[in-house]
Amino acid sequence: MTDDNLRKSIEDIVFVCDRHYRNNPVEEKTLKQLEEMYNPVNAVWWYTSETFIYRILNRALNRQDFEVLLVFRFLIRDLYKQLANEQQKFDVPVIIVYRGQIMTVEELESLKINETKFISFNKLLSTSLDRRVAISHAKIYNKDIRKTSVLFEIEANARLQGAKPFANVTHLSQFEMEQEVLFMAGSVFKILDILRNENEKLWIIKLVLSGTEDNNLRDMFEIMKQEIPEETNISTVGDIFFQMGKYDQAKRYYKRLIKLLPETHPDISVCYINMGTVANETGDSKTAYSLFTKALELELNQSSLNQLRLCAILNCLGISTNDYNAAIDYHNQALDIQLNIVGYYDYSTAGIYINLGNDYLKQDDYDLALVHYNKALDILKKVLPDYHPTRAAILTCFANLHYKKKEYDLALDNYQKALSIQLVCASDHIEVGKIYKIIADIQLDMNTLNEALFNYRQALLVYEKASLNTYHTQIIEILSKMAEIHKKNENYELAIKIYEKLLSIQLGYLPWNDLSIAWTYKEMSFALMQERYVMAALNCVYKLLYILEGNSFPSDDPYIIWTKKLINGYQTIIDAAQNQ
Repeated sequence: MTDDNLRKSIEDIVFVCDRHYRNNPVEEKTLKQLEEMYNPVNAVWWYTSETFIYRILNRALNRQDFEVLLVFRFLIRDLYKQLANEQQKFDVPVIIVYRGQIMTVEELESLKINETKFISFNKLLSTSLDRRVAISHAKIYNKDIRKTSVLFEIEANARLQGAKPFANVTHLSQFEMEQEVLFMAGSVFKILDILRNENEKLWIIKLVLSGTEDNNLRDMFEIMKQEIPEETNISTVGDIFFQMGKYDQAKRYYKRLIKLLPETHPDISVCYINMGTVANETGDSKTAYSLFTKALELELNQSSLNQLRLCAILNCLGISTNDYNAAIDYHNQALDIQLNIVGYYDYSTAGIYINLGNDYLKQDDYDLALVHYNKALDILKKVLPDYHPTRAAILTCFANLHYKKKEYDLALDNYQKALSIQLVCASDHIEVGKIYKIIADIQLDMNTLNEALFNYRQALLVYEKASLNTYHTQIIEILSKMAEIHKKNENYELAIKIYEKLLSIQLGYLPWNDLSIAWTYKEMSFALMQERYVMAALNCVYKLLYILEGNSFPSDDPYIIWTKKLINGYQTIIDAAQNQ
């Protein structure tokens, strides 16, 4: 990492932490020192110092809080490198270290019955070469009968391949008396034995360092190594969240930047571009267009116009506008700038050709759409590896084209190819959910119901994991179609369960009188009747009528008349059953 990028990374920490520690003189002083004095060779010293850095980083590691971890990426990298370098200095290959702590009885019992016999530590693990120091930490006065004292006795081989690094950091730490050996976050240990030492009145847990990586933190370390670019700017952390499909975190980060930066800041327009991109990806094109327009205004007011940034804004305006002719105009303006400055064989040029293809596809001009998609494909074949998310994107474009032309087999083939690439790149990215859903839509059209149901379930898993808040509209649509399939398959009990889940989301996110809720009550009543739940079905129809009347449907409206007839029919069935 260059000095400039290190400084920018530290600025990210100051930016994020300032809101927590403003008006706290001690921590404000720490932030200032960090900004002015941090050096990678002092990473361990900074981590072990009695400041908020130790607390906030370990909490983030424990919770796998990517937002904080990405901000602290430089410190995690430097700690990793420093521990790996120091590990080479051990005189003997195998050492014994100790860690004393208080643990709940439940935690101890879970270790005793641990079938895998492995334990991982998400946080950096502090141990001591001095058993007495470790025992002093275990013997801290404890009144809580639900907790007990434990001593970890750890055997670690400094020559072991595949393990996270560890090192004697006594000479690097602020606490030299503790003879500290520090293990990197994600270290995994095999449990050898757990026994009670009655003389010392504590539990002894014997561990040995394992070469197995902790799966829970593997993604985080891969991001640290691969996804974070060397050249960073003020929005880099938000950009990484966006690339990961974590749009809520990206949006939160960009919002903080906009609040912090003055409108004269040279990168302020980038924040609005990124905020607009998040809005567009989550289906809010109106907000996106407004944000892109603001970005254009800010960029045009800069003392010197950044042509590539102007190109990006024009491209984004084209994506978000509902005027197809205006979209083509925006994208052609962006393409002219892109070709003049960067040239044809560039990743970004391919992106503009894809957007132009999408514009023509919306106008049902299949030939021009195909021309532009082929140009994008020609570029991407030369500039990107086979398994890259953008290669999946162009396959999705071809699939969309075939789908609109009702060439379902060709559409499915391209969607499946795109899905296979996305699953390799990022299996929980929102694009995976989108592809699963559209594959299911096609299969539903083709009446291959079981295959469609499987893919709707896969899509639902991705959307629910991403964010119910952001994707409730898509989740509602998927649940509606899943219920429809269960009804066609005459699995009415399953359909009822889906409708119950669907209603809970609709009632949580939509106005009480939204007509889609009324139609869910209607469809649910039919499923309930098939299972002879007549009273429950009647209740649904009364709620249907309530919503219709809440939308001011007149009394002679066909829907009102039909609904009242249905109520009378269900009531007749109930009365007949009661008179038997």
